[in-house]
Amino acid sequence: MKFSINYNGSVPLRDRIVQEITAELEKHGYKLTSLSDELNFIINLVTFDKPRPVLRKAMNEFVISLSEIPEGLDDQRSACYRMLVRTLSNLFICIKQNGGVDPEIYCTTPETGYYHFSYSPGKLYESMLPIINAQMMITNRVAENLPDEYCNTEVIEKLKHFGGVLDSLGVLPSPFPLTDLLSQADIDHLYRLFKIKGLSYGNLSARENIPEIGRNTFWMTARGVDKAHLKGTAEDILLVTGYDTSNGEILVSVPADHNPKMRVSVDAIEHTLIYQTFQEVGAILHVHAWMKDIPSTRQNFPCGTLELAEDVVALLKTTEQPGRAAVGLKNHGLTITGPDLDNIFSRIEGKLLKEVPMVP
Repeated sequence: MKFSINYNGSVPLRDRIVQEITAELEKHGYKLTSLSDELNFIINLVTFDKPRPVLRKAMNEFVISLSEIPEGLDDQRSACYRMLVRTLSNLFICIKQNGGVDPEIYCTTPETGYYHFSYSPGKLYESMLPIINAQMMITNRVAENLPDEYCNTEVIEKLKHFGGVLDSLGVLPSPFPLTDLLSQADIDHLYRLFKIKGLSYGNLSARENIPEIGRNTFWMTARGVDKAHLKGTAEDILLVTGYDTSNGEILVSVPADHNPKMRVSVDAIEHTLIYQTFQEVGAILHVHAWMKDIPSTRQNFPCGTLELAEDVVALLKTTEQPGRAAVGLKNHGLTITGPDLDNIFSRIEGKLLKEVPMVP
């Protein structure tokens, strides 16, 4: 596993910590090399007044940015999330002075995770581990082979309806406007790698058997769209037919007349594994909210990774009824299964907590 460090200016505390985490990484077998090399991840050293992104060469080249938090920062959580976006990072780590004792570390993830702990090289390494070893599964292999008779089914109408219901529950933020924080060049770079031009949270899917296409086929909302106003198959609801691990691809079927820029939600690999593993599951809801007394994953794997999908499937297997379960994704949100969307929404009514608990 290879990594590199992208330096921006000189900040004594930040730079001391990156030296210590470099030693920790090398102790665990990671090799420091040049930015021009083929890398698994990059440590990007920035400041709040100069949040410069480092342009990765490939989708599976992860970026972890580090910065010291300036004095008197208002709304630290929001400021750290803006920095995460502006640096195009998979993890943004803020370092806060703590009166001569060990500094505090604040971690921010694209899934709106935000947690902190007292600094030690070992603990910081543990927070990076789920990201630097992950495998992204978000590239779409699109086939224009969806028969016309499946472009407007009852299942699709259910997805559109429950997107609106989800919005009425107050747990579906509007898509995040990247243009407020990123240059057009950075947005274009983000689209080349991940096929997204905006961020939105939560997704819905529902199984529909289409024998002409394949087994375990299901409809799912597209990437970065407004779930409250879904349009349909040619726009923002796509049919997932499977996946290809060797190429990191999700297999998608669309009608000939479709929006060519649309890609299925990055959580498609998680939904695919759930449908393939549990035949009794007919629908899945993912939302950035919480419920009391639920089991939760123990790692902060990024959305769209095979590791997160496998972790969720393993957790569902421990529940009494995997086909009617609600499980937590650490510092992230919920994945809820059911025989259909009606069942899921009847079970969560009045039970969703808008604040996801954050733990180191």
